[in-house]
Amino acid sequence: MIQKRIKSIIEEIQYDINNDYSTKLTFEEVKEIVESQFKVIKDTIKEFNIDDTNTHKDLRLPYLGSIYVAPSRIKYKRIHGKKKD
Repeated sequence: MIQKRIKSIIEEIQYDINNDYSTKLTFEEVKEIVESQFKVIKDTIKEFNIDDTNTHKDLRLPYLGSIYVAPSRIKYKRIHGKKKD
């Protein structure tokens, strides 16, 4: 079962896309698009290597904003390492 808040966000995106681009995307199609964006974020974050600055990427999603890590945070993680459970 999809959460009420997530459902309303997907419905809002569906409404905006269908009106702005004169399309007729279904709820399920929009849901798959949104989920695929989160999969890209997840995969991109997994590729990040704290010791290799070339793997650092900023992400921007129109409805969610920017997702990035400040260089100072990367430096802090390099010095102090990962949090231990």
